[in-house]
Amino acid sequence: GKAKADGKAKADGKAKEAKKDTKAPAKAGGEKEERRQAAAEAAAAAASKKRKSKEVEGKKAKEPEVVDEELDTRTLQQGVVEVEEVAEKKPSKVAKKGAVAVAALSDSEEDEKPAIIKKLGQADQSHSEEEKEKEKEKEKEKDKDKKRGRDAEKGKEKEKEKERRRRKDESSEEEESNDSEEEDARRRQRRKDAGIRPASGFGQMPEPPAAPAAIAAEEAVPMMEVAVLPPQFQGLVSSDLQSDLMRMKQAVQAATGAPAAEPRFQIPKEEVAETKLKMGDSLRSSLLDPENEERLLARTGLLSATVGEDNQVVLRAPNKQALKEAMSCLARLAHHCQWGCNVHKVGQLLCEKPKDAIQSVVVRLAATSSRMTTQEGRVTKSNPKLRVGTEAGVCQIVVESITGISRKHLTVTFEHEKGACYVQDMSTNGTRLNGKRLPRPPYKNPLDARVRIFHGDELVLATAHDGEELGFVVNLHELS
Repeated sequence: GKAKADGKAKADGKAKEAKKDTKAPAKAGGEKEERRQAAAEAAAAAASKKRKSKEVEGKKAKEPEVVDEELDTRTLQQGVVEVEEVAEKKPSKVAKKGAVAVAALSDSEEDEKPAIIKKLGQADQSHSEEEKEKEKEKEKEKDKDKKRGRDAEKGKEKEKEKERRRRKDESSEEEESNDSEEEDARRRQRRKDAGIRPASGFGQMPEPPAAPAAIAAEEAVPMMEVAVLPPQFQGLVSSDLQSDLMRMKQAVQAATGAPAAEPRFQIPKEEVAETKLKMGDSLRSSLLDPENEERLLARTGLLSATVGEDNQVVLRAPNKQALKEAMSCLARLAHHCQWGCNVHKVGQLLCEKPKDAIQSVVVRLAATSSRMTTQEGRVTKSNPKLRVGTEAGVCQIVVESITGISRKHLTVTFEHEKGACYVQDMSTNGTRLNGKRLPRPPYKNPLDARVRIFHGDELVLATAHDGEELGFVVNLHELS
């Protein structure tokens, strides 16, 4: 029975002690919170005091001083430590209520001291950075204001300079005009003193010298009756010019006392130009055919084209320029007639344009050898070129691949305005037209590269080993 009673008493004692222990930490927590608040208020007061002192120093100083963050932190820590020491001197109720509460309070205070100091240091540092930024912004605004002031001053100086220049120019112009007027006045006075009359020109007629009274009435001739220009030229000259010429003539007659010689205007006669040309018999006979001679005179503007005693063609033109143009036309005609000449061909060459417009031409190449086949193509205004050769991708008329025939052998070109077809050799071994080889580069004249072809001409592209000529007879069918 006693053992049970003793155990119960011990348990009750332990429970009471446990309750005391739980109450002690609660009271200790309240004490700790009060101390913490007191320390924070003291630190904030110290920081604000220091901040105010710094602001005063910054205003006095020309440039803001750089605050050492480490020194500031140490000073702040020193203030907190001093506050902590003052707080420790106060009597503590925790010591009376047990060693456990005292140990817990001291440990919690030591842990929270660095955190409080760190927060206060960060707050002070951020505040100092904000002040620096504000000062920088103020400096920038001052610089901008100074720049605006300088620009305004420069603008005012420029305006003043322009005004000075304008006034200077005006004054110089006025001085020049005054000087010129004074100089003119002096010049007129000198001429007047010397007895020199002003020049009359054609606008004023000087007074005629006084004629003897006995013959004045008999020999007086009305001045306006004298004709200055022949009738054929009076319509070509303006009335003002005629009146000026009349006044000039009257002034000359009045000054000399004798009538001026009548000017004679004659139409200049252009010298007739003449030349002689040596031509072949076929070209001469074809050119001087009655129909072709008429076409030649109409085309070139020649006065005549005849045959002289030495069988040379005598050409007469109204002037040298007309003769030069006629010679150029005959040179082109003679060039194309090297590959065959007859009356029909010369007549076609003398015609600038056909009577009826030709829209397209069918070019039929009739083979002259059994080794080749007849080919046909068409040239129009939109597709004026017809290529002949062995390459299928490039040529419109593809011929047999024979030695001597090139991939691009020749080209037939159609000129819509003239209604004519021309051939140009593009091969390596050459092409013959009517037995004569077509021109090869270099050309004296770019137009010499092409030769006009006609219906019935013969083209030879190559010669076989046995001497057979491989070519075509040209057949042209004009479609209007």
